[in-house]
Amino acid sequence: MSKPKDAAWAGWASITPIQRGGWLPGIAYSLDYMCCWDSVVHCQPNSIVRSQFVSKKGCPFKARLTWPSPPNRKNRDYYAAKLKEHNPTLANTYNQVWQAYYGTSSEPHRAALFMMRTLFDNFFAWLAPDEEVRNSPHWHKKAGEKPNQIWRSERLAYALEKNVDDDYRCNILKAEANQIGALYKAANKAHSRGALDEDKASRTLMAMDSFLKDWLDSLN
Repeated sequence: MSKPKDAAWAGWASITPIQRGGWLPGIAYSLDYMCCWDSVVHCQPNSIVRSQFVSKKGCPFKARLTWPSPPNRKNRDYYAAKLKEHNPTLANTYNQVWQAYYGTSSEPHRAALFMMRTLFDNFFAWLAPDEEVRNSPHWHKKAGEKPNQIWRSERLAYALEKNVDDDYRCNILKAEANQIGALYKAANKAHSRGALDEDKASRTLMAMDSFLKDWLDSLN
Protein backbone atom coordinates (compact mmCIF):
# COMPACT_ATOMS: atom_id res chain seq x y z
CA MET A 1 0.00 0.00 0.00
CA SER A 2 1.53 3.30 -1.01
CA LYS A 3 1.80 6.01 1.60
CA PRO A 4 -0.96 8.59 1.19
CA LYS A 5 -0.06 12.24 0.72
CA ASP A 6 -0.96 14.24 3.83
CA ALA A 7 -2.69 16.95 1.83
CA ALA A 8 -5.07 14.43 0.35
CA TRP A 9 -5.30 12.36 3.53
CA ALA A 10 -8.25 13.29 5.68
CA GLY A 11 -8.42 10.11 7.70
CA TRP A 12 -7.97 6.95 5.69
CA ALA A 13 -11.12 5.33 7.00
CA SER A 14 -13.24 8.35 6.13
CA ILE A 15 -12.89 7.67 2.39
CA THR A 16 -14.57 4.28 2.25
CA PRO A 17 -17.56 5.24 4.47
CA ILE A 18 -18.42 8.16 2.21
CA GLN A 19 -18.56 5.75 -0.69
CA ARG A 20 -20.34 2.97 1.14
CA GLY A 21 -22.66 4.88 3.47
CA GLY A 22 -21.22 4.69 6.95
CA TRP A 23 -18.52 5.88 9.34
CA LEU A 24 -17.49 2.74 11.16
CA PRO A 25 -17.49 0.53 8.03
CA GLY A 26 -14.35 2.33 6.82
CA ILE A 27 -12.46 1.01 9.80
CA ALA A 28 -14.18 -2.32 9.36
CA TYR A 29 -12.82 -2.47 5.83
CA SER A 30 -9.31 -2.12 7.24
CA LEU A 31 -9.96 -4.78 9.84
CA ASP A 32 -11.51 -7.10 7.27
CA TYR A 33 -8.33 -6.83 5.24
CA MET A 34 -5.71 -7.22 7.93
CA CYS A 35 -7.55 -8.85 10.86
CA CYS A 36 -5.53 -11.89 11.93
CA TRP A 37 -2.44 -11.78 9.75
CA ASP A 38 -1.91 -15.45 10.44
CA SER A 39 -5.29 -16.48 9.02
CA VAL A 40 -7.08 -15.46 5.84
CA VAL A 41 -10.47 -13.91 6.48
CA HIS A 42 -13.07 -14.67 3.84
CA CYS A 43 -15.42 -11.70 3.64
CA GLN A 44 -16.64 -8.75 1.67
CA PRO A 45 -15.80 -5.14 2.62
CA ASN A 46 -17.79 -3.87 5.61
CA SER A 47 -18.60 -7.42 6.75
CA ILE A 48 -17.39 -6.81 10.28
CA VAL A 49 -20.24 -4.41 10.93
CA ARG A 50 -22.92 -5.30 8.42
CA SER A 51 -22.93 -9.01 7.64
CA GLN A 52 -20.97 -12.12 8.61
CA PHE A 53 -17.54 -13.55 8.07
CA VAL A 54 -15.85 -16.79 9.01
CA SER A 55 -12.09 -17.13 9.12
CA LYS A 56 -10.16 -20.30 8.47
CA LYS A 57 -10.05 -20.64 12.24
CA GLY A 58 -13.85 -20.75 12.21
CA CYS A 59 -14.63 -17.56 14.13
CA PRO A 60 -18.05 -16.26 13.06
CA PHE A 61 -19.03 -12.68 13.72
CA LYS A 62 -22.53 -11.42 13.07
CA ALA A 63 -23.84 -7.88 13.22
CA ARG A 64 -26.53 -5.90 11.49
CA LEU A 65 -25.70 -2.26 11.99
CA THR A 66 -26.21 0.78 9.81
CA TRP A 67 -24.21 3.91 10.46
CA PRO A 68 -24.89 7.51 9.48
CA SER A 69 -22.56 9.61 7.38
CA PRO A 70 -19.08 10.20 8.81
CA PRO A 71 -18.04 13.47 10.44
CA ASN A 72 -15.80 15.81 8.49
CA ARG A 73 -12.26 14.61 9.06
CA LYS A 74 -9.67 17.27 9.77
CA ASN A 75 -6.05 16.95 8.69
CA ARG A 76 -3.32 15.35 10.74
CA ASP A 77 -1.94 18.68 11.98
CA TYR A 78 -5.34 19.41 13.52
CA TYR A 79 -5.26 16.22 15.57
CA ALA A 80 -1.65 16.76 16.59
CA ALA A 81 -2.62 20.22 17.87
CA LYS A 82 -5.65 18.78 19.65
CA LEU A 83 -3.48 16.17 21.36
CA LYS A 84 -1.03 18.90 22.36
CA GLU A 85 -3.85 20.79 24.10
CA HIS A 86 -4.52 17.74 26.24
CA ASN A 87 -1.05 16.27 26.65
CA PRO A 88 2.09 17.55 24.84
CA THR A 89 3.91 14.24 25.32
CA LEU A 90 1.18 12.37 23.48
CA ALA A 91 1.30 14.94 20.69
CA ASN A 92 5.06 14.45 20.35
CA THR A 93 4.60 10.69 20.06
CA TYR A 94 1.86 11.15 17.47
CA ASN A 95 4.12 13.34 15.36
CA GLN A 96 6.96 10.82 15.72
CA VAL A 97 4.71 8.07 14.34
CA TRP A 98 4.34 9.92 11.06
CA GLN A 99 7.91 11.17 10.99
CA ALA A 100 8.99 7.54 11.16
CA TYR A 101 6.42 6.42 8.58
CA TYR A 102 7.23 9.08 6.01
CA GLY A 103 10.86 9.87 6.84
CA THR A 104 12.57 6.64 7.91
CA SER A 105 14.41 4.77 5.18
CA SER A 106 14.88 1.51 7.10
CA GLU A 107 11.68 -0.37 7.99
CA PRO A 108 9.42 2.67 8.43
CA HIS A 109 6.31 0.51 8.92
CA ARG A 110 7.85 -1.36 11.85
CA ALA A 111 9.03 1.81 13.57
CA ALA A 112 5.68 3.55 13.05
CA LEU A 113 3.69 0.58 14.40
CA PHE A 114 5.91 0.40 17.49
CA MET A 115 5.23 4.06 18.23
CA MET A 116 1.52 3.89 17.42
CA ARG A 117 1.11 0.94 19.79
CA THR A 118 2.95 2.93 22.48
CA LEU A 119 0.77 5.95 21.75
CA PHE A 120 -2.40 3.86 22.16
CA ASP A 121 -1.23 2.53 25.52
CA ASN A 122 -0.25 5.96 26.82
CA PHE A 123 -3.34 7.68 25.43
CA PHE A 124 -5.77 5.34 27.17
CA ALA A 125 -3.67 5.29 30.36
CA TRP A 126 -3.95 9.09 30.36
CA LEU A 127 -7.71 9.00 29.78
CA ALA A 128 -8.22 6.28 32.38
CA PRO A 129 -5.43 6.13 35.01
CA ASP A 130 -4.87 2.81 36.76
CA GLU A 131 -6.15 3.78 40.21
CA GLU A 132 -9.27 5.42 38.82
CA VAL A 133 -10.07 2.31 36.80
CA ARG A 134 -9.57 0.08 39.86
CA ASN A 135 -11.91 2.28 41.89
CA SER A 136 -14.60 2.11 39.22
CA PRO A 137 -17.39 -0.47 38.84
CA HIS A 138 -15.82 -1.55 35.52
CA TRP A 139 -12.89 -3.26 37.25
CA HIS A 140 -12.78 -6.51 39.19
CA LYS A 141 -9.97 -8.19 41.06
CA LYS A 142 -8.31 -10.97 39.10
CA ALA A 143 -7.45 -14.47 40.16
CA GLY A 144 -3.88 -15.69 39.98
CA GLU A 145 -0.55 -13.93 40.30
CA LYS A 146 -1.73 -10.50 39.04
CA PRO A 147 -4.86 -9.65 41.00
CA ASN A 148 -4.58 -5.90 40.28
CA GLN A 149 -4.22 -6.30 36.52
CA ILE A 150 -6.41 -4.04 34.40
CA TRP A 151 -7.90 -5.51 31.27
CA ARG A 152 -8.10 -3.36 28.16
CA SER A 153 -11.89 -3.69 28.09
CA GLU A 154 -12.10 -2.33 31.64
CA ARG A 155 -9.92 0.67 30.84
CA LEU A 156 -11.89 1.47 27.68
CA ALA A 157 -15.22 1.20 29.50
CA TYR A 158 -14.07 3.61 32.19
CA ALA A 159 -12.49 5.96 29.64
CA LEU A 160 -15.82 6.18 27.83
CA GLU A 161 -17.78 6.80 31.02
CA LYS A 162 -15.39 9.50 32.20
CA ASN A 163 -14.58 11.32 28.97
CA VAL A 164 -17.47 10.99 26.48
CA ASP A 165 -20.90 12.40 27.30
CA ASP A 166 -22.43 12.39 23.83
CA ASP A 167 -24.55 9.23 23.53
CA TYR A 168 -24.19 8.96 19.76
CA ARG A 169 -20.40 9.16 19.85
CA CYS A 170 -20.28 6.87 22.87
CA ASN A 171 -22.16 4.18 20.97
CA ILE A 172 -19.82 4.53 18.00
CA LEU A 173 -16.76 4.16 20.22
CA LYS A 174 -18.26 1.17 22.01
CA ALA A 175 -18.76 -0.56 18.67
CA GLU A 176 -15.19 0.24 17.65
CA ALA A 177 -13.84 -0.95 20.99
CA ASN A 178 -15.03 -4.46 20.16
CA GLN A 179 -12.43 -4.54 17.35
CA ILE A 180 -9.51 -2.92 19.15
CA GLY A 181 -8.10 -6.30 20.15
CA ALA A 182 -7.68 -7.18 16.48
CA LEU A 183 -5.76 -3.96 15.94
CA TYR A 184 -3.43 -4.68 18.85
CA LYS A 185 -2.83 -8.18 17.55
CA ALA A 186 -1.99 -6.82 14.11
CA ALA A 187 0.27 -4.12 15.59
CA ASN A 188 2.16 -6.78 17.53
CA LYS A 189 3.44 -8.09 14.21
CA ALA A 190 5.99 -5.28 14.50
CA HIS A 191 7.69 -7.44 17.13
CA SER A 192 7.99 -10.38 14.75
CA ARG A 193 11.28 -11.33 13.19
CA GLY A 194 11.56 -11.17 9.44
CA ALA A 195 10.09 -8.78 6.93
CA LEU A 196 6.71 -7.17 7.51
CA ASP A 197 3.94 -7.21 4.97
CA GLU A 198 4.08 -3.47 4.27
CA ASP A 199 0.59 -3.27 2.82
CA LYS A 200 -1.03 -4.86 5.87
CA ALA A 201 1.19 -2.84 8.20
CA SER A 202 0.04 0.37 6.51
CA ARG A 203 -3.60 -0.62 6.82
CA THR A 204 -3.14 -1.43 10.49
CA LEU A 205 -1.48 1.91 11.11
CA MET A 206 -4.21 3.84 9.30
CA ALA A 207 -6.98 1.98 11.14
CA MET A 208 -5.33 2.77 14.50
CA ASP A 209 -5.03 6.39 13.44
CA SER A 210 -8.77 6.45 12.69
CA PHE A 211 -9.60 5.01 16.11
CA LEU A 212 -7.48 7.68 17.76
CA LYS A 213 -9.10 10.47 15.75
CA ASP A 214 -12.58 9.20 16.62
CA TRP A 215 -11.68 9.40 20.29
CA LEU A 216 -10.23 12.89 19.96
CA ASP A 217 -13.36 14.02 18.14
CA SER A 218 -15.52 12.62 20.95
CA LEU A 219 -13.80 13.83 24.14
CA ASN A 220 -15.75 16.20 26.37
